[in-house]
Amino acid sequence: IHKSEVEKRVRAGDALIIIQEMVFDVSTYINKHPGGAFILKNNYGRDSSEKFLRIHSKHAHQELARFYIGD
Repeated sequence: IHKSEVEKRVRAGDALIIIQEMVFDVSTYINKHPGGAFILKNNYGRDSSEKFLRIHSKHAHQELARFYIGD
């Protein structure tokens, strides 16, 4: 999914984040995120690779796969 398409979808209300050039729809996870919804919402449409990889556990990496929608 091209970055411009991600940005367009975020403007339309989709909850998309980018990690390692992969796009994830986290809309069903927003209110379950242990760090709070704000952190996810603040990163919609952005590459969050560095933060995600630095902070999250192996379990979080496995959970993220459920939300994958494309490259």
